[in-house]
Amino acid sequence: MTLDGGELAPGSSGYVQLRLESPAVARRGDRFILRSYSPQRVIGGGMILDPDAPKLKMHAAAPVRERLKALAEGAAADVVVACAAAGGSAGFPVSSLERYGLARNGIAALVKDLADRGALVPIEGRVFESRVVSDTARSLVSMIETMSAENKLLWGVDREELRERSSLRAGPLFDFLMEEGRRRGTLFFKGGRVRAGSGERELSAADEKALAALEKRVREAGLEFAVKADLLAIVRDEKRLVSYLH
Repeated sequence: MTLDGGELAPGSSGYVQLRLESPAVARRGDRFILRSYSPQRVIGGGMILDPDAPKLKMHAAAPVRERLKALAEGAAADVVVACAAAGGSAGFPVSSLERYGLARNGIAALVKDLADRGALVPIEGRVFESRVVSDTARSLVSMIETMSAENKLLWGVDREELRERSSLRAGPLFDFLMEEGRRRGTLFFKGGRVRAGSGERELSAADEKALAALEKRVREAGLEFAVKADLLAIVRDEKRLVSYLH
C-alpha cells in the first residue's frame, strides 16, 4: 500500500510498503520486480529503501515520507541520521547500518563525525538523534519534578520506578541520561533515589511545623515511646502521618 493508503495507478510511482509472505534478505539500494502468480507477468518494480521497516501506520505517514526521502536521495550522513531518528528513544544499532547501503569500513568514522557535529549521540553500540536525546532528558526532569511534588516529604524519587514510568526500560538511554545529569549537576542521587534541580528537599511551612511537633512529642516520650494516638492528635491523616514518620 502507499503511504496514503491508496493504490498506484499503472505507470505511476511512489513510496509503498510491501508485506511479504515469507522473510527475504534485502539491503537498501537493492532493485526488485513484482510478478503476479497467474498469469505470470511483471506488474511493477522498484528499489528497496528500508529493509527493516516497521508496519506502516497512517497517522505517521508524514515523518515516514521524510525518512524515505532521505534514504532515497540523501548522502551517507543523511541515511545515518534518518535511521537514528526512526529508532527514537530506543536508538538504532550501528551494526545494522551496513544493511542501509553504507560501507562497513566507513561507518565508525561517519558516526564519529556526526557525533562531533552534534547530530547524533552514540551510546553502547547504538546511535540516537540528538533531538531525541535532549527531548527525552527534558521529559525525565519534568517527570522527576512531578513525582517529587506528589510526595514532597520524600527525598527524590525511586530510580527504578522512574525507569519504569519513563518507558525506557530497554536500551541504554536511561542510564546515559542519569549519568549525564550527575555530570552536569542537574540531577542528584542518594540511596537509589534521584532528585532534579537541587539536592536539598524543600518543605512547606506547614510540613516543617508538623515535623517539628512530631519530633518534639517523640523526644518528650523518651524511653516510653510515643503512642499512635498521641501522634494522630498532631497529624490527623494517618497516611500523611506515616509519610512524616518515614
